[in-house]
Parts: sequence; C-alpha cells; structure tokens
Amino acid sequence: MKVLLFFFTFFIAFGLKAAETNNQTVVLVADQWCPYNCLPESERPGYLVEIAKVVLSSHGYHVIYKTMEWNQAITLVRTGRANGLIGAFPSDAEDLIFPDTALGYADNSVIVRAQDSTQFKGIETLQELRLGVIEGYSYGAEIDKFLAERLALSTGVDVTSGDDPLERNLQMVLSNRLDGFIEDESVLKHHLRYHPDKDKFKLLARVSHDPVYIGFAPKHPESAKLAALLSDGIERLRKTGQLKVILQRYGLQDWY
Repeated sequence: MKVLLFFFTFFIAFGLKAAETNNQTVVLVADQWCPYNCLPESERPGYLVEIAKVVLSSHGYHVIYKTMEWNQAITLVRTGRANGLIGAFPSDAEDLIFPDTALGYADNSVIVRAQDSTQFKGIETLQELRLGVIEGYSYGAEIDKFLAERLALSTGVDVTSGDDPLERNLQMVLSNRLDGFIEDESVLKHHLRYHPDKDKFKLLARVSHDPVYIGFAPKHPESAKLAALLSDGIERLRKTGQLKVILQRYGLQDWY
C-alpha cells in the first residue's frame, strides 16, 4: 500500500510540475464538493470548473482540474505547485489571491436526524450537540470561532478527513455517534439525491452564508491576472445567459 501511495503521490506531483512548465496551463485543485466541483473529466465536473474553463480558455489558457484531500490542495496552491483552489472562502486561506466577484454563495447548515427534536435558538444551541466537521474546512467566521473554542476544550466536535468525509458524517449521525454535522446545503442536496437514507436527515438551521471563490496561488506571477479574468468573465457569462445554462445543468440558480 505504501508503495502504491508513493507512486500515486509521485504521479500527481510530476503531473503538476509538468503543467507548471507551460504558462498557459492553469491547474485547479480541491477535494470533491459537488455541485461546485465534482468528478474530473466527467460530463458534469462542477459548475465552478465549467465557469473557469469557459472564461480562461477564451483567453488562451488550458485548465486542468484535479482532486485530492482539501489540506493537500491548500498546500499545493500556497506553494505555487498548483494555480488555484476551487470552492474556497477567504477564511480557508487568507493569503490566496481572490477575484473581486464571488462565483457563488455557500449556505452552511447544521444537519441532524429527521426525528431530532432540537430547537435552534442561536449559535449557543450548538453547544448541546456533538458536531461533525471536515478537516481544513472553513464554515464562516462566527462558526469557525465557535468550533475553535470547542476544539480547544476537546469537547463536542469530531473532525473527519480522507475520502468522502461527508458520507462518513452522515453515517456517524445515523449510528448516533454524532448529533449532527455542518455542510453546505447544495452539497448535501446533491449527495443525498440518490442516497438510500436521504429521508433520514433534516436541516436544523442555516448558520452561515458566505461567498465562494477560486483562490489563486500567492507565489504565481499570473494569479492577479487570472483572478481579474474570472471577475470580468463571470459578469460576461451572466449577461450572455451562459451562466444560467451552466447552473441549470446542476439544478442551481444565479445567486444574484
């Protein structure tokens, strides 16, 4: 297994390094967070991926999209071994270069079992719950502060990572090892679309509403230009109707 992991890591690193040799190639990375960014090379790779490809290809760039664990993706972008982090909040990595215009909004909510009787009366209600979160994720400034305080006390928060952490949180709630978890509503809806347990969960409360971006590498000379192209490009797609067409492929509507 370690040998396989070594070759996989070498392959990813080599592929990213090779991409860097061409200034017209833009490497975007993230963990899967569908419908924002989904399975690479699929018919629907995610609406942020589609926007990036349409906008940047019109300026002569070739976009490559790769998936990996979130923390690894952040590290690759910060160190300049990848160009952009898809589905990022500024609070995920404040040192990245972000477009002026948001590429969507994330509505993070607390998800609980359908029969849960908890009445949400504000963020203090979360102190009563055993909550699941994903390693390296930001959930907005207020929730991040709350989670940091709980983690410092080593109580009430379970941090998960690895492949498909959302599914792991779902199963931990069903098995009563967690009372709930925090996730973006669009991501949860997409994940549960054909899930056998889709009727066993409900939204307890929405706890944040934050703009979503593609954040670019602070050490890459093209980053400011790429961010500006996306800001201009999203407005152009909105005016021409192309944005609406892309979003409809994922069952989404324009956030403006």
